[in-house]
Amino acid sequence: MPFLFGRLRRLLGGAAVFLLLFGAFLVRAQESASLQMVSLGDSIARGYGCRAEEAYGWILADALRERTAEKGIGVSYHNCGVDGQTSVELLESVRSPEMEALLSRADILTISIGGNDLLQFLGRSFQDALGLDPASPTPGADFLRRIGEGGGKELGSVLYSLLERTKSGAYSAGLDKAAAAYQSNMVCLLDSLFALNPDVTLLLTTIPNPAVGTWMEETADRLLQRFNEGIRSGFGEARVLVADCAQAFQAYEGEEPLSFTCLDWAAFPSWSVDPHPTPAGHRLMAEQHLLLAQDAAAAKADTMASPPPSAPAVPPDGGGGGGRSFPAALLLLPAGILAAAALLILAARKRRRRKP
Repeated sequence: MPFLFGRLRRLLGGAAVFLLLFGAFLVRAQESASLQMVSLGDSIARGYGCRAEEAYGWILADALRERTAEKGIGVSYHNCGVDGQTSVELLESVRSPEMEALLSRADILTISIGGNDLLQFLGRSFQDALGLDPASPTPGADFLRRIGEGGGKELGSVLYSLLERTKSGAYSAGLDKAAAAYQSNMVCLLDSLFALNPDVTLLLTTIPNPAVGTWMEETADRLLQRFNEGIRSGFGEARVLVADCAQAFQAYEGEEPLSFTCLDWAAFPSWSVDPHPTPAGHRLMAEQHLLLAQDAAAAKADTMASPPPSAPAVPPDGGGGGGRSFPAALLLLPAGILAAAALLILAARKRRRRKP
């Protein structure tokens, strides 16, 4: 009998400790629950030219975190932006096992893609118009060498070739072809993402015009038009939300520059054609995304903070504190019972030892 009592006491004690620890783990898991936010896309998504925390995705995650904190829900953020990424490269990347695992858990997904699709088309067009070898690793140096050797006459010939090409039907047809390929890639991308995660809140951003406020604004708008029209349509997917950052850049009336592009004739030595948003541009982009994402994030946070319908929360205790939700709190009851039983068995055994 003493052997049986000892064994039973150890079993009950071990079970009690296990249940207590497991219950505490579940309570902690609930307290540390967080929305999963992921940013996909190109260098704009990554925040090229800015600090990591200045990228629009990071700013958005911080803003959502402030709104869900009172519900006890955090926001976990993953920035998967890749410099130079095109739509076809993004489509390939999301099919990797690692990305599928991440995206299948995402609650909020932002995507900035398409600028490099356009730049690739423009690069090919310029190479053709300038007569550059597409296989050359140094097309810029090749061009400068030609100008240096031919002087003003060669430069005039190059400019004439560019103007003629932009007027030709071949150029317009090439731009249409690039936009159509982009649209096809995006349809496949959205199909893949929603098949992987039907409940994700997915936000696309239109491509901001980096030349807003300069003499190149209208030309850049025409180049971006076909791409942004596709994004605004959601590519036929009703579940897509569109943050129209291009329109926000157009309507901006602030003093800070929104992109690193500088085409001021009065500051010719400082010219820059860097199309990436500045920190001010990223803040404006984050504002557009927040307008769309905040309601969805609040609804998801409410669902995570609420107990399951079949398991009502334990009423608040007399001290006014909120009760734990059913699964974690209820485990503490059998754990306590088992612990008490183990203690009673131990006490009974000690009393028997004291008898003469």
